[in-house]
Amino acid sequence: MSVYVSRNCAIKTPVTIQTSQERVTKKALLNSRAMESFIHPQLAKELALATYLLEKPRQVWNVNGTSNRLGKVTKEAKFQVFHESHCQTHHFLIADIGEDDIILGYPFFEAANPMIDWPTGKVHGVLVLTEIRPTPVSDT
Repeated sequence: MSVYVSRNCAIKTPVTIQTSQERVTKKALLNSRAMESFIHPQLAKELALATYLLEKPRQVWNVNGTSNRLGKVTKEAKFQVFHESHCQTHHFLIADIGEDDIILGYPFFEAANPMIDWPTGKVHGVLVLTEIRPTPVSDT
C-alpha cells in the first residue's frame, strides 16, 4: 500500500531491502523533486550496510531550504534497484532525512519510469533494493 503526500509531490511505498545478512521491508519516499536518492544513517547502521566515501563531500539541502543537520554528506551506500523488469545501480547519499528511511529521487524516476497512479498514490510493481558490497581483495 502506498501513501500519497500531495504537498511534497511524493508517494510513500514499501520497498524490500536485501543485504548480505537479512531481508527487510521499509517505507520509501518516492519524491520526484529530490535530485538524489538518500538513506537515513540510522537505517544504514541498523542494516550494517557497506558504505563508500565520496570523493568530495556534498552539501545537501532539506526540502525547507535549510542545510542538512549532519552537515556535508561524506558517505554513500550502493544498491541494485529492481522495479518490474528494470534493474540499475543507484547511489544513496547517507544523510539525515528526518522521519523517512529512504528517499528515491529523480534519478530513480528517470531510470525506472515507474507506473504510478497519482490520484490513488499506488506504485505498480514491487521495489527491491539489493545491497552492493565491495569485492573482497585477495591477500595473495
